Amino acid sequence: MKPVRNNIAIIILNYKNYSDTIRCIESILQEYPEEVNIVVVDNASDNGSLSEIEASFSKRTKVGYWYEAENKREYDDFNILLVQNQKNGGYAVGNNVGLKVAYSLGFRYLMVLNNDTMFSGTELRGLTNVLDEYPDALCVGPILYKADRKTFDLNCAKRRATYFDFFRLSYFGRWLKTKRWQKEYYYLSKDPQIDKVMPVDLISGACMMFDAERITQVGYFDEGTFLYYEEDILAEKAKRNGYRFYFQPNVCLVHEGAKTMKNHSHSEITLRSSYSSAVYYLTKWRGTSLLTARLFCIGKYLFMKLYLIKKGISKGR
Repeated sequence: MKPVRNNIAIIILNYKNYSDTIRCIESILQEYPEEVNIVVVDNASDNGSLSEIEASFSKRTKVGYWYEAENKREYDDFNILLVQNQKNGGYAVGNNVGLKVAYSLGFRYLMVLNNDTMFSGTELRGLTNVLDEYPDALCVGPILYKADRKTFDLNCAKRRATYFDFFRLSYFGRWLKTKRWQKEYYYLSKDPQIDKVMPVDLISGACMMFDAERITQVGYFDEGTFLYYEEDILAEKAKRNGYRFYFQPNVCLVHEGAKTMKNHSHSEITLRSSYSSAVYYLTKWRGTSLLTARLFCIGKYLFMKLYLIKKGISKGR
C-alpha cells in the first residue's frame, strides 16, 4: 500500500461530539480537497461517532479504518483515516495515538487540531515554511480568531506562566488580571499588529503544526495529564531538547470555542483535571515541591471544592 499522497496529516481528536468533527473536516476539505490527509482519533465514544463520520464522507472521499488496540488496518489509500481507541485517555493520550499513526505512515508535517476549530482561507504553507526555515522549531501555531471572526483568541500566543499566575488565572484571582499584566502575558494584547513570524513561549493546543521527526524525537505529549497544560508541558520538553514554539500571525483559523469537552460542560472532570494537571506540571516540569504547587493552585482547588459542595447540595434537594 502507498498511504502517503501528501506531506501533511491533520489529527483531530473526537469524543462523542461527532457533529463538530464533521463540521471541522468539512471546512478542511473545502480548502484542501486533495492536498492533506485527515486522521480522526475517537476516544472510545459510545454514540457511534466514527460511523457517523464515515457516513458523512465515504461517498465523496476515501475513508479508512485503523483499530489501535488490535493494530488492525482496513484501508488501501485514504483521505480520512478513522482510528478507534478502546478507552478515553484524554487529550495527550488520544493525540499521541494520532501523531504516532501519522508518523508511521510517513507524513512529514503533523497538525494537531481541535474539532471546534474551522479553516477559513487557511494557507498551510505559511506554517510548514516556518518549520523548514527554523531548525529549532518544534511546532508553529497560527493566529486564532473567536467565533465572531473579529476578536483574537489571545491564547494563541502567550508567555510562560509565573508561579503567581496560577492563582491569578483562577476564579479567585481574576481581579488581578490587570491591563498591564494582560499585555505582559498575551503577545497579541501587547502588540495586536504583529505581522511576522516570532518565537513565543506558548501557542494554543487548539492548533499546532509539528515537524514529524522533531516531535518524535522529543517524545510527543506527556501522558501524565488527562486534560489541560499539555502545551505548557510540551514547551518544557521542547526547551530541554533545544527546540522552541513559533507563532505565525499571517496564517489564521477560527476557534469557535471550547467545545471539545462540551459533553462534560463546566463539570467535575474539567475542574479536577485543571487542578491535578497544574500540580503535575509544576512538580514534574517546573521543579516545585508538592506543597508549593498546591499553594499556587489553591484558587483552582477552592473553586473545585465549592463546585462539588454546590453540586452535592443540589442533588440533596
